[in-house]
Amino acid sequence: MKSLGPTQPPAPTSRVAGLLIAAMRDSPVSPLALCVLACAAEKPGASVRDVADRIGVSSAAISRVLPQLLDAGLLARLDHPDDRRMVLLLPLEPGMRLLKELHIAAVA
Repeated sequence: MKSLGPTQPPAPTSRVAGLLIAAMRDSPVSPLALCVLACAAEKPGASVRDVADRIGVSSAAISRVLPQLLDAGLLARLDHPDDRRMVLLLPLEPGMRLLKELHIAAVA
């Protein structure tokens, strides 16, 4: 069997992914919930449908992780002023702080 030689150091993207995974282990919410939080931070007041489309999951999947974010005090859920069927998502200060900590861990 042929040797592949010494192991190459991980690519930068592997390093970043590893750091993010390590940081997410300590997160109070799931990785999908973090994605929802990041999308809501990117576009405060986005609807559940907007966030679902951005992430590529169903609105039902977003609705299932919302309680994690709400209970942790990371995100607020607001009724749409014109359409009571629509829910808007607004990141709260602790949520923004968590995203900043994850970003710092990823670029450290």
